[in-house]
Amino acid sequence: MRRLAQYLIVLSSLAISSATAHFTPRCHDARISASEVTTERDVKLFVECAAEFLAEVGPAEARRAFNEDVRWKHGATYVFVVEVGTSGVTSRRFVFPPIPSAEGKPRGAPLVDFGTDLYAEIYRAMDVVDEGWFYYSTPNPQTGNKEFKLSYVIEIDWNGTRAVIGAGLYARDLPGTCHASDVSASIVSASMNDLRLQEFVRCAAMMVESRGYFAKQELETNPRWSSGGTNVFVLDMMGNQVMSSNRLRINGIAPHEWGLESGAVQFGERDLTGVGEVFGEAFVYYRSYHPETWAYQPKVGFMKRVVAQGVSLLVGAGYFPDTQQAEQGATCSDDYATAPAVRSRDDIEAFVRCAVEYVAQHGEEEAHRAFTQDERWRHGPTYLFAFDKADSGFDSTPFVFPPDTTREGSTFGAIIDGFGNDFFFEIDRVLSLVDSGWIHYAFTNPATGLHEPKASYMVNINWNGTPAFIGAGVYERSLPGTCDPTEVSAALLESDQTEARLREFVNCAAYQVQSSGYFAGPVLTTDPRWKHGSIYVFAFDANTGEIVFSGNPASSAVSRRIPELLFGGRDMLAATAKFGSTTWYYNFNNPASGTVEPKLGFTRLVMAQGVPVIIGSGINAVSD
Repeated sequence: MRRLAQYLIVLSSLAISSATAHFTPRCHDARISASEVTTERDVKLFVECAAEFLAEVGPAEARRAFNEDVRWKHGATYVFVVEVGTSGVTSRRFVFPPIPSAEGKPRGAPLVDFGTDLYAEIYRAMDVVDEGWFYYSTPNPQTGNKEFKLSYVIEIDWNGTRAVIGAGLYARDLPGTCHASDVSASIVSASMNDLRLQEFVRCAAMMVESRGYFAKQELETNPRWSSGGTNVFVLDMMGNQVMSSNRLRINGIAPHEWGLESGAVQFGERDLTGVGEVFGEAFVYYRSYHPETWAYQPKVGFMKRVVAQGVSLLVGAGYFPDTQQAEQGATCSDDYATAPAVRSRDDIEAFVRCAVEYVAQHGEEEAHRAFTQDERWRHGPTYLFAFDKADSGFDSTPFVFPPDTTREGSTFGAIIDGFGNDFFFEIDRVLSLVDSGWIHYAFTNPATGLHEPKASYMVNINWNGTPAFIGAGVYERSLPGTCDPTEVSAALLESDQTEARLREFVNCAAYQVQSSGYFAGPVLTTDPRWKHGSIYVFAFDANTGEIVFSGNPASSAVSRRIPELLFGGRDMLAATAKFGSTTWYYNFNNPASGTVEPKLGFTRLVMAQGVPVIIGSGINAVSD
């Protein structure tokens, strides 16, 4: 219960707890409504905001709001409050919007998944940490189907009873899901949005990753992978197309040869395979032939890097956006983020959307002042920039550029990045196809002084009558093309034991296994980069549960008993195999101190030479 006091704010009119610590509310920097919850980042933020709301208004008003207000309840997204108890047989549900009549009563039966009752798992984990992720399956109130769900919960006090508040996400692109009835090319063609495209490509990527080149027949014969203008393509890292669900496409041609219009190169000579190799996942924008309209039209593509049978491949697909329909996106009131809250790509889009609204409401002069001076818009390496639109940096003038305001008002000059063309040319090309989108490039990080990969979200805007764009970006540290030893290592994780650092450490170790297979084992268990103090990497065969390697040899002695010993019988391997990546809370021996201490672990599923392997590591201190 170490963090419980963080979420109990004492108000003069409401004494909720006498042991409350002062803290900055997370919802001060970012907040989100139920209608916008689509990612893990959204779920965690949504629950943090719900915990703060409960602390402010008390259980009675919170219960009413969680059941009635659209901010807290939308479709399959809702807030729940349950008693911390040893079983679902005895644990009461205090807030449960899908069935309000069940509130105040025990659930009545164990919710058994991965070997144990979910309520027993929450009870066990809450003795180790005060908040965290949980993995299970339950009926989706929207579909009626039993689906995999991941939920984030925070320990709270509910009218004097120990409880947790939480919310979850039914994820459709997990290794254990991707059902053809839910994820298919026909659904993407009908819905035409980025979220559907992403889940479609990720499901196709998992199929290619597990079957390798044997996926070719499946892609080319199963109508699930081809509908209208949406087709799956697979590229090797030389840019050659090796598979495609579009049977009219000739395999072996490179992306720059796709659908040429008047001799123009579709991607502005940009090295798309290089983008995919570095960023792992990336959006691409281009014009392509639409088989239903017989015309070249703007197309939104998404691609994901995988390793299949030891070979790096890019799996992708796209859709033709409906240019006749005005885009009905979320507003800043639905999904709000400030510069201090930006952690990943998931945060950037909301941040930029809020900036666009700020310009519209306050005008360009006030927006310039705020974007360059106020911490809401500028914090560390996160800032907003605005330029006029031009096809070269020699012709583009910055209106807002906080890293160096002296450059505002004069042409910026060309920036040729590592992917083959001028940064401004790429923005102009993309924003001539869509009103908003992602740019993947490399730029100097003002916080480190290093040239690092960066993903930025851009939006077309009018700036004092001039066609312009506004955007912001994030430097990501755990990308396939980064993982620099000077930035990601066991020693750095040992000195800065946070969940974010742990995830990037495991992700980078996973890329090593993806590229080197079982040959990565000796390096990951002996190289000081991967083993330092209490930090080490371990790997399990996902099929057999056998330990493949471990930087802590003593841990192999208990490898067969890990579910019983560490997780109260919960099957960590099965859960990770279904969800792709999972977070765990347990007590374990710290090799640096020789004592048993609370530990947070992170695991990730990868394919190593055709075999599913679970890579993981853990930290003894939990702080983020």
